Amino acid sequence: MTLRLLKSTSAARRDLIAIASGAVLVLALSLWFDLFGTTITWMYRHDTWQLDELFTVAVFLAVTFALYSLRRWYELRAEILEREKTERNNRELIVNLERALAEVHTLRGLLPMCAWCKKIRDDSGYWMELEAYIQAQTDARVTHGICPDCARRSFSILSSLRKK
Repeated sequence: MTLRLLKSTSAARRDLIAIASGAVLVLALSLWFDLFGTTITWMYRHDTWQLDELFTVAVFLAVTFALYSLRRWYELRAEILEREKTERNNRELIVNLERALAEVHTLRGLLPMCAWCKKIRDDSGYWMELEAYIQAQTDARVTHGICPDCARRSFSILSSLRKK
């Protein structure tokens, strides 16, 4: 988790490095110089300087910095989760698009077609029925029906033949 945070954004990386460096520095200085004890002793010796207010301000700043760091941590975590969710969605979309692309068969270029019988010449030079060519070149299945214009024309011819 921490490694992903460091890789997420440059601003987040700088914040995290600054927080960690500051914490290590304060810990090292506190251990080396016994800062808390030294600060309390110094405050008692210089009581007229109002150092207790300065100490209060320092504690306030430390708490504020800690709260800011915590808020930033939660923002980064939420951003990482959102990015992971977006990446998952993108991967699913890519898989779906690749699957759809694999299923798509298109006819491209010029098709030599007989103007009279509508047969199509394939790449080998053989003439095929339009339906057979479409089924051979694609995964489509051809069904037959009759359009309304042809139906009117055909049935009007049939009815005129019956009247004679």
